[in-house]
Amino acid sequence: EEGIDRSIKDFLVDSKLEYRFMAALEARFGVGCIKPQVLEGGRKGFLLKTTEGERSQFWTIETQVQIDKRFREMPTKRVDFLISPTGGVKAKPIVVEMDGLKYHAETVAEDLTTRLLMMRSGHVRVWTLGWHDLEAKSDARIPNPVSEARLGSQHTGIMAKLLYDPRMSDLAGGIGLLQRSSSLDGLLDYLLYPELSLNDAVSVLVRTMVGKGRDIAELPRIASISDDGRLFVKEGDSFGHANDQNIDMYLGVRGRAVSEWRETTDDCRVFMRGSLPSVSGDPVDTLGYSDAWRGLWRLVNLMQDLPGFHIEFEGVDTLSAPDLSTIRKGPVDDAWLEVITLADDGFRALLEALAAANVAAPDMIGADLTDAEGAVIGMVEVGWSKLRLAINDDDFESAGWDILSFDPEAEPSVMAMVSAILKKFEEMN
Repeated sequence: EEGIDRSIKDFLVDSKLEYRFMAALEARFGVGCIKPQVLEGGRKGFLLKTTEGERSQFWTIETQVQIDKRFREMPTKRVDFLISPTGGVKAKPIVVEMDGLKYHAETVAEDLTTRLLMMRSGHVRVWTLGWHDLEAKSDARIPNPVSEARLGSQHTGIMAKLLYDPRMSDLAGGIGLLQRSSSLDGLLDYLLYPELSLNDAVSVLVRTMVGKGRDIAELPRIASISDDGRLFVKEGDSFGHANDQNIDMYLGVRGRAVSEWRETTDDCRVFMRGSLPSVSGDPVDTLGYSDAWRGLWRLVNLMQDLPGFHIEFEGVDTLSAPDLSTIRKGPVDDAWLEVITLADDGFRALLEALAAANVAAPDMIGADLTDAEGAVIGMVEVGWSKLRLAINDDDFESAGWDILSFDPEAEPSVMAMVSAILKKFEEMN
């Protein structure tokens, strides 16, 4: 056995759906793009190399991760995949959840709530995929209220003229993703271009959809949305609506000059209300259920970067609309995010405190120190190579290195350790 088959069997991917996801990555980025690897802290995982032409990017992949143990203020949840960028790239890790309809039809409220909470934490992006999302062919039956076909030729002309402007032309790819791509294609683009954000593309697309605006009271089925949702949309002063099958999108924006559309996103509101067909028996056999499910999650996947995005399911109690004055942006320093993600969980409180104290992120994680003959003396949890300063939970000495001992199990004083490290930085700089 070779390639992905052997790797997955050795590293215990849990389900056939998860296996298919890994196979889809290999189909897109080439045989050998995924290699088993023992990550920092002894965790089993994979190293993914995404390539297109001369461009390449590395990610680590972990399966069945207890996400609340990895990041603070997250829901208690074990996620199928956690895909994290390497090399100090300024990008959020991506949680990928694989949904088989047979098992998730009864957990819509729970799935939606936990995934919105993860998104709003600011720590990660969250991507939801199902069986049919992994198929190569696109499916026109999936509802997509922002597609060119649904918005009509007049909107297409307006958008084409707008994107002809050199100040807006670079948004064509992002708007194309929103209007035409599948959930899988969107994820693959993020893996190839980790710095990608669709925030500005969503803002421009939504503002062209609103146009001159409509009276909010006249929007179709506006009376069916919750009071919370209506108040959320009314934070704008111009309103619009789009629909396809089971999805209604209610839009609210503040009046802005066209030149401000891409830069000003915090006053853009997208409220999506979805419904799913009633299920009797297996949801896979229920007419239209799979398409409706995929359409809903596709929009959640692609629009999650917009702070003013919210979703409501008919008949399902979900989270309140986001308060943009308190929404979290996630860690300020992406280099520290990579360190905190990869280091041992016992060091998390210390590392977060060091990041908050504006200490430079270490460039060594789980690194071996060697003697003059090249023999390994010991491993440090994190370290700063230029300062020859490291932190570890075991006592050992290495010539020319200052190694501070920190025992996560001994109820340590994080403040005292942060103070000691700040003092070392002051002495060595």
